[in-house]
Amino acid sequence: MMATNLPKERPSGSASQWVSESLEPRGCLGATVSGVGIALILGTIALLGLLWLMSGQPEDLAERKLRLQNVQLEPLIYAEGPIRLEDLQRKVVVLNFWGTWCPPCLMELPHLAELEQKYRARKEVLFLAVSCGPGPQENIEEIRSDTSALLANQQIAMPTYVDPGWVTRNAVAQAVGFRGYPTTLLLDQQGYIRRIWVGFNRRMPKELDRAIEELLAENP
Repeated sequence: MMATNLPKERPSGSASQWVSESLEPRGCLGATVSGVGIALILGTIALLGLLWLMSGQPEDLAERKLRLQNVQLEPLIYAEGPIRLEDLQRKVVVLNFWGTWCPPCLMELPHLAELEQKYRARKEVLFLAVSCGPGPQENIEEIRSDTSALLANQQIAMPTYVDPGWVTRNAVAQAVGFRGYPTTLLLDQQGYIRRIWVGFNRRMPKELDRAIEELLAENP
């Protein structure tokens, strides 16, 4: 269940918007340190040459009929209550895994926030942005602190979740593999995984928007 008293619009001109419009990294596996401030987070962009780059091309999985077997997300900021697999039923679901420490994720973030705002009033669409740590051992309170600081700095009030114990990411790994951040899955109203994007490129937001509209036009 989503929070209902969120801002309707977000001012433009944020630092992450500048990052998104100016740079071109596509994906990363992780980071060795967590973000401790907005300047440090954005400063990691200088290290992009050391990151593993991904194509960011969407994979069309419509013919494979793949489903997630488990979803266990907990509210982190601007979100109400946990999300379980049954909460995804009869909805078009955008499931996005990102991190404050991941430069391609920072590029993607303002676009994802804009799409979440666009579809916020549509009860048949569910956006699940999941903030993740840079390594296998995650400190939820540290993730909460870093995420809250980043979203406040960027004036973004998008409902955001956390994935304790990697339960949901493990389910993604079992279904389609989990290869890096950001990872975005699009599920149809029958729960099938229809598209997946790994990494980020500038075509991705329009591709995702168009794919959401196509799924909404399908008969459930």
